[in-house]
Amino acid sequence: MPKPELVKLLNHPARLAIMSIAANRFQVSFVVLKQELEVSDATLSKHIAQLSDAGYLRITKSLGKSYAKTTVDITSAGRGVYEGHVAALRAILGV
Repeated sequence: MPKPELVKLLNHPARLAIMSIAANRFQVSFVVLKQELEVSDATLSKHIAQLSDAGYLRITKSLGKSYAKTTVDITSAGRGVYEGHVAALRAILGV
């Protein structure tokens, strides 16, 4: 079994938190992520775009009654990278 490795993109606390939330929920809304992370729209959009560009998140945009709704889901590749990153952190911490 290969040794778990830290992933540079997930070293930012907000991106790691986004991945953690997405790994444990289905179709997480932008609004929920913004509330849980307590960040601005622009900051959250930037982090989500980076994770999506890396292939770790899938972004879905749809129209609600009078608003656009954005949700994110973790991809299989994203789940593998996230779990490997968490395993590497646990190895470093000895837990």
